[in-house]
Amino acid sequence: MIQSRNPVDYIYHIGREDNMQETYQIAERYGCALNSSKTIKLINDKYFMRRLLQAHQISTVKFQFAEKTKDVLRMMDKFGFPLVLKPTKMSGSRGVYLCNDQEDVQQWIKFMEQYDYRGPFLMEEYLQGPEVSVETLTINGKHYIIGITDKIKTTPPLFVELGHVHPSQLGRDIQEQIHEMVIRFLTAANYQFGPTHTELIITQDGPKIVESQARLGGDRIPTLVHLATGIELESAVFQGIKGIHPPIPQSNGVAMIRYFQWPPGYIESIEGVDKVKELPYVIHFENTLQAGDVVPVIRDSASRYGYVIVFAKTFEEVKEKMEMIISMIQVRIRKNDSAC
Repeated sequence: MIQSRNPVDYIYHIGREDNMQETYQIAERYGCALNSSKTIKLINDKYFMRRLLQAHQISTVKFQFAEKTKDVLRMMDKFGFPLVLKPTKMSGSRGVYLCNDQEDVQQWIKFMEQYDYRGPFLMEEYLQGPEVSVETLTINGKHYIIGITDKIKTTPPLFVELGHVHPSQLGRDIQEQIHEMVIRFLTAANYQFGPTHTELIITQDGPKIVESQARLGGDRIPTLVHLATGIELESAVFQGIKGIHPPIPQSNGVAMIRYFQWPPGYIESIEGVDKVKELPYVIHFENTLQAGDVVPVIRDSASRYGYVIVFAKTFEEVKEKMEMIISMIQVRIRKNDSAC
């Protein structure tokens, strides 16, 4: 509880979306909010974001709200296949699933039972093309584009992120389109302060917004941004509270993170890790598995088990170094049909 004898200027939430809405409601109650709770819902909630974009004719896509899985079953044929199903209140790629027919929808329902999530859901048209995220920082209602990050994802039906590259290798023209679209979106949401992480797919009809979060990007993206541009996003946020605008991004090089994706089964041995860690261009290496462990099936961001971050001067160089690192790590796995 806030005491009048020890006033607080701001109550601010920059973490996970799970309890962000409630935190902003508390901040509003005490007059300490940097954004309205309505704005946070318009950005974080996939359904309310879609409604906002439709109302302002920004990045419009076909979508349908479904309260429960039974509503999905009732509406799917009329909506049309292929379609993407996603929980509106979950993050980290959890439950996002491509369905090409009714059988796929049944598989998705079984998949959702593993999360014990019963709704609500969003049905969307299937957007195809390269995917990126846009890292921004807003100060006093002015939106600054920090940079665009290219994504590496699993093949459908799931859409789990397996890597990121910053800065993006997209052409200047499409990057400018993306900048304009994200700024229009944040302005429509009346976002006043803080970072956002907005994901887009570059379709044949141009960029389309997939989702957004009123926070820093996950998957160590702030580290990639810092390496490539010199901007430390966490510090820039707190400088922004003082009204200090972020510095102009520099072109220091290209940073890449890649998550490991090994076949499911029992690990008999892992070799080459020590040599990889000694490489001068390896910024960070993490692996939670060792000999005797079971490699899980990657179904969302939480089920990933390790990654490596590499920095180099060019995209070609960072890609070559990453491929070499992946080849240096030798993992012997005994197949296990029960691996999960």
